[in-house]
Amino acid sequence: MLFFKVIYFHIYNLYYRDGHYTNDIPWLTAYGITASSFTCLLISLIATFYSVITDLRISKVNCLIGFISSLVIFYFIYLNKSNYDNIYNQVKGSKWDTKSVRVITYLIIAIGFASAGLYSYLFNRK
Repeated sequence: MLFFKVIYFHIYNLYYRDGHYTNDIPWLTAYGITASSFTCLLISLIATFYSVITDLRISKVNCLIGFISSLVIFYFIYLNKSNYDNIYNQVKGSKWDTKSVRVITYLIIAIGFASAGLYSYLFNRK
C-alpha cells in the first residue's frame, strides 16, 4: 500500500507546494493521474495474459467494468475520508521524498499510460 501512497504523494506534490496550490484541486488531479495510470497498466496486463492464454480479446464491456471497479478501489485508497492529507503528511520528509524516488514514480506513471497504447498496438494489428 505504501507503494501507491508514495506515487500519489509525488503526483500530488507537483500541484501542491508549501501550502500553495498551482491547481484548484490537486488531490483530485493526482487521483485522476495515478488511478488512471495504474488502471491502464492493470487492464493491459490482464488483457495481455487473457490474449496469450485464450487467443481472444477482452470485450469492451468487461474492460469498462474492470476500469470502473479499479477507479472505485483507488478512490478508497486515495480520497475517502481525506486520505490525501494523511498520505501527504506521512510521506513528506520521509526517505521516500527524494528526487530519485520522484523520477521513478513519474516513470511508473508514464509506463502505466503507455501500456494501454502498447497493448493496442501489439494485439490489434492485422
